[in-house]
Amino acid sequence: MREVLVIGGGWAGIAAAMEAARNGWRVTMVEERPYLGGRARSFTDRMTGEEIDNGQHLMMGCYHEAMQVLRELGTDLNIERQSALRVRFVDVDGGSDILDAGLIPGAAGVAIGILRLRRLSIRSRLGILGLAVKLRTGRVSSAGLSCEAFLLRYGQTPQAITRFWEPIILATLNAPMHEAAADLLVAVMRLAFLGGVEDSKLYLPTSGLSTLLEPFPQWLANHQGTLHLSTSCDSLVVEDGRIVSAVLSNGTTLTPDVVISAIPQRALGRLLKDYRLDYRLDDRLDYRLDYRLDYPLDYPLRDSPIPPFSHSPILPFSHSPIISVYLWYNSPWMTDDFVASLGTTVQWVFNRRRLQRSASAETVGRYPGHVSLTISAGSDLAQLSAEAIIDQCDRELRALFPEMHGAILLHGQVIKEKAATPLLNVEALADRPGHRALHATANNLYLAGDWTNTGLPATIEGAARSGVAAVRDAGRH
Repeated sequence: MREVLVIGGGWAGIAAAMEAARNGWRVTMVEERPYLGGRARSFTDRMTGEEIDNGQHLMMGCYHEAMQVLRELGTDLNIERQSALRVRFVDVDGGSDILDAGLIPGAAGVAIGILRLRRLSIRSRLGILGLAVKLRTGRVSSAGLSCEAFLLRYGQTPQAITRFWEPIILATLNAPMHEAAADLLVAVMRLAFLGGVEDSKLYLPTSGLSTLLEPFPQWLANHQGTLHLSTSCDSLVVEDGRIVSAVLSNGTTLTPDVVISAIPQRALGRLLKDYRLDYRLDDRLDYRLDYRLDYPLDYPLRDSPIPPFSHSPILPFSHSPIISVYLWYNSPWMTDDFVASLGTTVQWVFNRRRLQRSASAETVGRYPGHVSLTISAGSDLAQLSAEAIIDQCDRELRALFPEMHGAILLHGQVIKEKAATPLLNVEALADRPGHRALHATANNLYLAGDWTNTGLPATIEGAARSGVAAVRDAGRH
């Protein structure tokens, strides 16, 4: 039986551990924090006693590996699935629009939904639809372009860019349009919005993110695995190009056959600081095979030259922040499950009273209205105090929702994830390592995480896919 050490208990590590256990390997996982989930976790707000996440998350039907994790854990029942993609956009002028893809299943329904957007000009709608067709058929070139440059190359109007494309880019890539890599926008559009019937549907967790992963320790134990929380991997011993042992902070020494590193770049660099790292970027074809994508990719395939070795450690990317704001009111003024907002700092508004089922009757009675707000790529906002952010968000909500008249703000909580995701601009995208990037240093070491070359933005799904891909590749060697 192969022994595998998984370092890191976020989504990448959990997906890797479950894939390895399904293969019949004996898994040991170490997580230095006392909880699982990494940057996607829950905690209790002290004043209200209510469970909130460190950031509101939307999932989609194309989250195949993430949903496989939840199905095996039995927590997929805590996901509310749309019958079809439906998003309401609200404006500061009081108007609104709805993208409703429910008329016809699949990509055709999304196309009809775009054509029915009333607050976009005919030219803008036709331009969006024309680019969508090109995206679906692979007739675009996005390599080396920012999202902004890509959209301008393909004739998108300023109105289409600000009212349609920018909300998608911010929500999925967490980067400003002039920085975000267009390759990732192409991947998102093909996989999610222009994919299969189920893929474009939005999935909304009805419990805290930590609750979704709560059964994992027992699942792992049932599969003869071992989990060490509040435990770090302090050192890896490399001999003759192979990791021969790992020393944990609790004094345990392991001798794994395979090591899956599912920790951030900085942590990996510290762990391997005593070794000269022979580092190379993986051939991106590996991900095409692992994920069985059935559409053309703009990424170089096996006939492209492979970047040469360099002798440098894994260096961290720059990061892009996400600001999450939780607000509690004395009245339940919001009727939608969620909306996208235009013309405001706030980008998404979620009705926690409709979506979350964990609040007690007493809490709901004391705080009838509860919403969460998301601001992606919020570098400027992150410099403000929590009080200033709450005040600004409350003012913007009152401009967006006239029905808030008379609603009293009772409490607010601001969560600044300053390193929420890697800032995947064109340069960073080219430097994303694959899961075999350090094989020249240690041929039984595989990398996983949303920062690796998943072909997707830094999302829960990207993290889960990287973990599965790393284990599958280890199984072939």
